[in-house]
Amino acid sequence: MGASKLFVWILFMALSLWGKAMKHPQYPVSPLVWTGIATMQRANNVHSMLSQLEFASPHCSGPSPPGYTRIFIADRSDSKPGNGSPSDPFDGGTAEKFDALLRSRSESGVTDLIVCIGPGAFQTEGVRDYLLGQGHLDKSHPGGFTVNKGWKLHGAGMDRTILRLADLVPDPSTGKYLQGIIIGTYNFDSSGVEVSDLTLDDNYPALKPHYRSDLQLLAVMLRSNNGHQWIHNIHVLNTAGEGPEDFPVGITSPSLNPKNEGNLIEYVTMDHWGGGLCTAIVIAGGEGEVRYNTVTGYHIAFGGWSMSNVKFHDNKAIETTYGFNIDSWRNIGIEIVHNQIVHPLLYGLVVGGHGDFSDFSITDNTVTLASTDPRKAVFGLIFQGNVKGAYVLRNKIVADRTAAGTNNFGIFEKGTQNVDNVFQENIITGSFQNSLQESPCLYANVSETGQELRNLRNTQKTQCQGRQ
Repeated sequence: MGASKLFVWILFMALSLWGKAMKHPQYPVSPLVWTGIATMQRANNVHSMLSQLEFASPHCSGPSPPGYTRIFIADRSDSKPGNGSPSDPFDGGTAEKFDALLRSRSESGVTDLIVCIGPGAFQTEGVRDYLLGQGHLDKSHPGGFTVNKGWKLHGAGMDRTILRLADLVPDPSTGKYLQGIIIGTYNFDSSGVEVSDLTLDDNYPALKPHYRSDLQLLAVMLRSNNGHQWIHNIHVLNTAGEGPEDFPVGITSPSLNPKNEGNLIEYVTMDHWGGGLCTAIVIAGGEGEVRYNTVTGYHIAFGGWSMSNVKFHDNKAIETTYGFNIDSWRNIGIEIVHNQIVHPLLYGLVVGGHGDFSDFSITDNTVTLASTDPRKAVFGLIFQGNVKGAYVLRNKIVADRTAAGTNNFGIFEKGTQNVDNVFQENIITGSFQNSLQESPCLYANVSETGQELRNLRNTQKTQCQGRQ
């Protein structure tokens, strides 16, 4: 017998004897073996513990902040229920367990709760059949969970903590499946919510073939009257909008509400779009800021409605049908600044339509068009009615690769009441078409070679008055 085979045989016999000893503890076992068994048992216990150092949020390290209660949830290897501390976290190893931990607290009125969710993939039914203003449609068997006022929901990091939508339920009145929403608010008083440091997976590849229906799958929708919501450092994937237009990540209020302020969406990464109609990230019914987010492959990347004093800056929209779309209701004082829109399929930025779109500032953005189909026009910026007093300054609307396409438009206005708008110092590929109306102020708009654009010639000899 060769040396290597002899080694394997000895190892096999040793393990066999060790296994018999473990099954029959009346046999004498050496202290060394019992030490090994004890070490294995301790390892299992350690696996069920959570280190507070694993969490990026300061809410999950050190003592609980004043005025808050705090719980820790893990996918425990021993399936013991736990007491919610870092050393003995609650077990969230199934959707039923995970959801019950949060639902019982939210629906009993617990506010100002910090939820720290450890590493792992956690199944959840999300909001399930809960509707704002109505409660659970199935009163006898409630499921899923919502978040209440002042809740802070933190994971151990994007792609380390994953909440995965496990199921959908039909609306008893229509028979159609309800929206699948992973995280949603309990009522319109649920302000001050924070969601961070995790991945939200709407599970479209598994749910679509199972239900064989149009699916509406959202990640996090925080609706309240008082704002101060914060969504940050999350990865969103496998959402879908196969019914009406959906909004996978959003902070909203039912109508334009001055109290819905202090909202922030930042460092959100979105990809693996399931299909349909959507605006990936929205603010609606209030004020806020959307910054440093990246949306890839969705229908519309960024937008909103009924907004005031919202700033979109330093975001990226990559290969989306639209980069931005704001086309409904009353929107005032919106800033779209320092964003990158790469290879939109139809539109870079769309503003206007039915409503009032006043005092927009669209500055220092880069829109890169890459259409090579001469039959299809792609638009860098389009105003489609009722856009008033907008400042369009220092944007770059340029062609990528050599196939610019003379059918493409840099700036285009349609509809009526696009008035008193300023277009100044923009750089637009010279082969693009441009079409404006209502006597805007034009100054120093040039091609990529620095030549004055023949279809955007200066209307005056000096800069347009107003914001520069």
